[in-house]
Amino acid sequence: MHDERLVIVESWRAELCIDDADSIALYLRTWSTLGESAVFGSEAQRLIGDARRALNVSAR
Repeated sequence: MHDERLVIVESWRAELCIDDADSIALYLRTWSTLGESAVFGSEAQRLIGDARRALNVSAR
């Protein structure tokens, strides 16, 4: 997201330049929600450790 006027979405096959207000608003809301649910530092390490234990994956 560049700003509230342009969102560029890259996929394996294309790059989309999105500039309509409704779609940009959706990307802004989605990005905000992802930011609110993000974890960092020791909390992220704990979450990753829990996931590894749940999958029974050993540290390498």
